[in-house]
Amino acid sequence: MNTILIVGNVCNDPKTYTGASGVKRADFRVAVKRKYGGSDGERKTDFFTVVAWRASADFVERNIKKGMSVAVSGAMENRSYEKDDGEKRFIWELNSDEIKICSQR
Repeated sequence: MNTILIVGNVCNDPKTYTGASGVKRADFRVAVKRKYGGSDGERKTDFFTVVAWRASADFVERNIKKGMSVAVSGAMENRSYEKDDGEKRFIWELNSDEIKICSQR
């Protein structure tokens, strides 16, 4: 089973795209502080790229802004692509099923 739930702060205003097939996609990044600190006591932050599709992408475009606190559930997915110079890149994204606004700044 591939299910993840994150709660954190939106790092950037979402970017919205419409693909050649007409399917809308929105993506944005969420910063999530780890529960425990390292040996120095400092809590590290993880950054997740969140992807929303179709109606969810419409919701994100209308309602999600930088600085908001959000809860996102979905599945982690990876994909790869090749850069112009032939270098292969791998990306992990949270493909969202549900996005809730927790608070607004």
